[in-house]
Amino acid sequence: MEFGMGLPVEVRGVEGSVLIEWAKRIDSGPFNTVAVTDAIVDPAFESLTTLAAAASVTRRVRLMTVVIGSPPRNTALLAKQAATIDALSGGRLSLGLGVGELVEDFAASGVEMKGRGKRFEEQLTELKRIWSGGLVGESGKPLGPEPHQPGGPELLIGGWAERAIARVGRFGDGYVGAALTEDLVTDREYQIALRSWKEHGRDGKPRFVQNVYFALGDEAKNDREAFLRHSYEGSPEYDLEAIARVTPTTEQEIRDIAGRIEATGADELIFHSVNADIEQIARLEQALF
Repeated sequence: MEFGMGLPVEVRGVEGSVLIEWAKRIDSGPFNTVAVTDAIVDPAFESLTTLAAAASVTRRVRLMTVVIGSPPRNTALLAKQAATIDALSGGRLSLGLGVGELVEDFAASGVEMKGRGKRFEEQLTELKRIWSGGLVGESGKPLGPEPHQPGGPELLIGGWAERAIARVGRFGDGYVGAALTEDLVTDREYQIALRSWKEHGRDGKPRFVQNVYFALGDEAKNDREAFLRHSYEGSPEYDLEAIARVTPTTEQEIRDIAGRIEATGADELIFHSVNADIEQIARLEQALF
């Protein structure tokens, strides 16, 4: 199993220069991926813009969104942004997309949540068509640039509902999850994705990427509590105590959660720091390698 790290875009008050330094440091070490989370109505840095900046200061690591809820976004613009990052980075983009669950993102974009599953499937079809050189608009022109990866960037489908995960076989290259509770530190989601993959006659197997939060250092538990309270308190669908139980704060807990997730068959585990201290990179590296 490979390991990646998320940029601390969700940490309150983080500066852009800090994110750039994180990307450079991660690229210089043993990690496989630099990832970013995404939300529209949030003070966090926008995911694709951030990855474009990261592309300019990295040479090796994959660049991944985990995940963009794409139905509120314009499909042609999303296709162009993703193709641009893929071309700029020499084919290092992994685009994690989901149906979207944030009510405020839909409201801010003027898009109805009702029917978002159907819209998501239409988007996935259109993205692939555009990346393959399909013509768009009344002018009938292609929408460039051409992605570096033939047919477009690696496409990972996110979600927890069976119907959402089952889209992997038809549209995706793999499944990307987030282990926010004990119940999600399993292979249930991946097995649904694998079954869908086989049902659609795909060769090989889908890629399986998992994500967790972490904190290390003397103030790790306090950092975890502050971050989770800021990010999730007041959201009825999230249980702060449940998330805390799968957010490691010691080197041993890091190794334990990595071992448990590797046992589910994951190909890659991405750790997202709950604070922006760049020493978190070295601490995590020491725990894992």
